[in-house]
Amino acid sequence: MKKRKVLIILLTTTVLYLIIQLFCHIYTEYNKSFDELEKNELFSTEEYDLFLEEKRNRSMFYAVEGGNIYYDPYTGTITDCDNTVISAVIPDNIYGVKIIKIENEAFEFCENLTEISLPDSISAIGGEAFKGCKNLTNISSPSGVRSIESETFCDCTNLTTVVFPDTVTSIGDWAFARCENLTGMVIPKESISIGGYAFYECNALTGILIPEKTNNIDCSAFVDCDILKGIYVNKKNTEFTSVDGVLFSKDKLRILAYPKGCVNMIYEIPDGVTEIGDYAFNNNHLISVLIPESVISIGNFSFEDCRKLTDLVIPQNVVGIGKFAFSHCVNLRNINIPEKIINIGSNAFFRCENLESINVDEKNTMYTSIDGVLFNKDKFQILDYPDGLKNEIYIIPDSVWTIGNDAFDSCKNLISVIFPEGFANIGENAFDSCESLTNIVIPNSARNIGNFAFIRCKNLKNVTILNSMIIIDSDIFYGCSEDLIIYCYKESSAETYAKNYNISYEFISERG
Repeated sequence: MKKRKVLIILLTTTVLYLIIQLFCHIYTEYNKSFDELEKNELFSTEEYDLFLEEKRNRSMFYAVEGGNIYYDPYTGTITDCDNTVISAVIPDNIYGVKIIKIENEAFEFCENLTEISLPDSISAIGGEAFKGCKNLTNISSPSGVRSIESETFCDCTNLTTVVFPDTVTSIGDWAFARCENLTGMVIPKESISIGGYAFYECNALTGILIPEKTNNIDCSAFVDCDILKGIYVNKKNTEFTSVDGVLFSKDKLRILAYPKGCVNMIYEIPDGVTEIGDYAFNNNHLISVLIPESVISIGNFSFEDCRKLTDLVIPQNVVGIGKFAFSHCVNLRNINIPEKIINIGSNAFFRCENLESINVDEKNTMYTSIDGVLFNKDKFQILDYPDGLKNEIYIIPDSVWTIGNDAFDSCKNLISVIFPEGFANIGENAFDSCESLTNIVIPNSARNIGNFAFIRCKNLKNVTILNSMIIIDSDIFYGCSEDLIIYCYKESSAETYAKNYNISYEFISERG
């Protein structure tokens, strides 16, 4: 009898255990399906609304001023809120459920939210959790939070004050981007890293203090902070230092960030600096930057959007210029490339609309120039035709068989470009926004026309394509004249392209 009772108990226990395991598995898979679904960026608006409604249905709700917040009773996670919520005081315990996390996007675009109080039980706030809460004015983070994730407070345009515990060790990419009224921001003393564009366009910040333990600051962290006058560093910091509010590496070999709000119109980089970091002078008001001969590298985007910059000499020891280094420096007239430069990054002089010449030292082994146009040393590739050149017609030299990406971008004076026979390739965006260009003849030798090669050439009306088998990439004539006609051979790839993109075409009577 006893054995039978024991057996029944064992069987009952086993069955209950299996039921519990099955329930846990089903719940886990159910959650997983939602998590995976939420990561899918291919929702239509209707599908996403249905997803949110179903997500809320699996959650419990808690009433706050203006609506409800929603939470997962199994994980203690705040998952969502009504977009009508005005104010929320979240307790550490809701109907017996301990609240420990704010999920990704939980309050995203809750534009009516003006204030929120978070309990100390919360140890994690997800990425984009408060993104776009345009009327949120201040927030204090719970003491258990260790990191501020990517875009957590991005576009909180009325946020003025943020208080975080010293336990926070990292500030993610775009965490406070476009918080244009943020004035009170103290970086926690335990912070180790500050991510890319973390304070982008925080236009009310006047100063930043980098704590002792910070050892990683992304080069774009403080880009476009209009009135930021100084970035100051704790003297005990082993990775960074500052001189007159300008951020340097500790050894002062790299200049990392020159604050946009500095009032100087001329800046002399200290002698001994060897590297101008990525974004270092990005979008500044400087007229002149004096670069010492010790500099050997100019970083990516380093002088981008310095629209007042007129006076700049590249030192003789520089070996590399990064991509977009001087893009949109609209008042630069001439650039001289010294002998030792072996690498010029893509679009280094992109849309410098008044740039009239790029001149290369004759001893340079990688580059050369002809009449102010930049070529590779062997002259088979055009790399950059300066936007400010006054020529209306340009005859490409016979040695050239390829045009680099963006090479003629925004050359607004060009009416016509003449290609040599033997020419082969037109790069991507090669003639983007050449607004005066009216006609082009692409020779029989040409093999490929790259993506978007002639987009936004709004006066381009006649294009003759002589190679019947030429490879034409997508949308090369987007934004061109509605009167555009492609002249091509019958049954050619150009005819097929014209049909596919609904462009007028006419046949050339005889094959060349």
